Amino acid sequence: YTQEKGSGAARDTALAGKGGVVFGSVSYVTGAFQQQVEENPSIDWRIYPVVSVDDKPAIPQVGTQVYEFYHCIRKGYEHPEAIIKLANFYVENIHPSNLKDRVQEMYQVKQIVDGKEEAISVYDQAPVWINNTKSDFSNWLKAIGKLAITDEDENALKLKDNLEKFENGDISLWSNYKSNGPEYSVMSTRYFYEEVQKLFMPDFFAGGATPTMIEQGETIEDYLTNSMDSIIIGEYPIDEFDKIVEEWRKRGGDQITKEVNEWYKSVK
Repeated sequence: YTQEKGSGAARDTALAGKGGVVFGSVSYVTGAFQQQVEENPSIDWRIYPVVSVDDKPAIPQVGTQVYEFYHCIRKGYEHPEAIIKLANFYVENIHPSNLKDRVQEMYQVKQIVDGKEEAISVYDQAPVWINNTKSDFSNWLKAIGKLAITDEDENALKLKDNLEKFENGDISLWSNYKSNGPEYSVMSTRYFYEEVQKLFMPDFFAGGATPTMIEQGETIEDYLTNSMDSIIIGEYPIDEFDKIVEEWRKRGGDQITKEVNEWYKSVK
């Protein structure tokens, strides 16, 4: 980890065989780590919940439930139902958890990047996005045998087939297995957080930027990030943490907190 490269440096260190624990996103599983495992099948990575400082599970904060943007309909628009129809079409046909092979083939778009042909993800092109997390869990639970599966469950059957292929030696499906396997996977960890233990702490602020956010938000965010980086890489002792928090509060953190709480009270 370095201030210049951020968490990407930790990932690169792990890929070089010099690290065994990495804080990262789902993209680590589906990206470079897949290639590393194909080159050296003796390597294995497991997905674990966020580590805790004590004997109680950590409670990660997650972003606003509106996924950081809104779909707005102009007052008086002739067909306000159109956005709902687009959202339904996305969930039923294009969302990654429901994408049928035939639909993927039909809508797959190719582009040339650095002289190589690459496919553009279908769902990235949808004008309206909406997540169907319950469908994700339902397909996964059916694929791993926790729920009954029928011939009509196309996506669950496809997922089950891929998991079995990996278990039978198809290393090309390693990332799929680490994303959707029965344990130590992205889905098993997510299910543990969302459905079993209810451990996520959602961010309930869904308003626009407050006055102090506009004036000081970027400055104090940079201060906090750089200060935390300095602790991580050993430039500051861990004892500096409380001082950093106090300085963040003085620079505008307390005022932003006040403004956010006032917004929350106004919409309850």
